[in-house]
Amino acid sequence: MEKLSIRKFDTDANDEATIARKRMALFPANAEVLFPASDLWVPVVIANRNVYILPGVPRLFTTLLSALKPMIEPCIPPGRRQYRLIIATEEPESVIAPFLTHLQQRVEGDGIKVGSYPKWQGGVKVSLLGRDRERLEKLVAEVEEGVKGVRASDEDEEREERERRQREIEKIKQGAQRIKTQ
Repeated sequence: MEKLSIRKFDTDANDEATIARKRMALFPANAEVLFPASDLWVPVVIANRNVYILPGVPRLFTTLLSALKPMIEPCIPPGRRQYRLIIATEEPESVIAPFLTHLQQRVEGDGIKVGSYPKWQGGVKVSLLGRDRERLEKLVAEVEEGVKGVRASDEDEEREERERRQREIEKIKQGAQRIKTQ
């Protein structure tokens, strides 16, 4: 933690902040500690080989969960696995909402969930989530037409997440640099 942290601290100090930081590195006995995201100092702790302990900070949680995906995915029984397809559009959410509401009503009986997620930099991601990948795939062309969008590949999603994470790291580094110069 000390090696990977941007803010260095005196490991011999006994002030409250240092003690609190050291406490973050305490884990249950016999726990496995993983660093699945090489650009983060935050670990995932596995207790009893089946309890994964992740941070509660949403961006850290999401990043670490994505990094754990190759390890966790094979453990999910095929009948329980869910698939998510993403269609990206530049249309405002208010414009596509009627189409998505109608679509959700139509596919609800198939166990499919339709979601829309506005992006900060503009546009909306439409999500189709369900257990029947073939059924989801059949909906893609209809959704692309209905929202004037295009399907986002898994690679696009991963690249976007890496870029977002890199921007986040740069902001943290800039903040740490400002603290140092004050």
